[in-house]
Amino acid sequence: FLDRENATKILHRPKRYNSGKLEEFIPGNLERECREEKCSFEEAREVFENTEKT
Repeated sequence: FLDRENATKILHRPKRYNSGKLEEFIPGNLERECREEKCSFEEAREVFENTEKT
């Protein structure tokens, strides 16, 4: 088993932008979606709201 300090390093998750509000109603923001959070095709598509532009 790991000591508390090393276990915490492994289990630590970076804070995400999610404000607790319904993100579906907040306009996409490239910096928030792809720099502050892990960027995926779906996150980028939320910014452009168009699959072809993504």
